[in-house]
Amino acid sequence: MADELGIDVDTVRNYFGGKHYDAKGNVGIHVEQGPDGGVVTLDDTTILDAAMRILNQQ
Repeated sequence: MADELGIDVDTVRNYFGGKHYDAKGNVGIHVEQGPDGGVVTLDDTTILDAAMRILNQQ
């Protein structure tokens, strides 16, 4: 997926919860915890869209 999108592998890992601090790209996920689970804001859905496409192919 990283090669297809032209981004660093660690950036993709971090997008899905990884903690690879040497990643060359900004993940763009902002999490605000709250009493009912909280709010997640995505700056860019490119990685999510690619993951959903891959899952839908299965």
